[in-house]
Amino acid sequence: IFTILMAGIIAISIKMVGLLLITGMLIIPAAMARNISSSPQRMVIYSVLGGLLSVILGLFSSLEFNSSSGPSIIAAALFLFILSLLNIKQSIKLKN
Repeated sequence: IFTILMAGIIAISIKMVGLLLITGMLIIPAAMARNISSSPQRMVIYSVLGGLLSVILGLFSSLEFNSSSGPSIIAAALFLFILSLLNIKQSIKLKN
């Protein structure tokens, strides 16, 4: 039943806010959380926090630069993802 509800929410959301925003908000925070978490429980928490932070940063940057909110949110999420990649590179250097 969870899968059916999730599919319905995604289908309705795509019509409301667009494919780019929905796809980006499903994939990018989870990928960011995967890079910085050590357990599945922390991955869920980091993914939710990363999604919320990217929405807040994206909406504020949309207001500041007078741009569309969808691409601004995805750009903020991408920025957080790149920061998580830098975290991985630093931890690899520390281990060696």
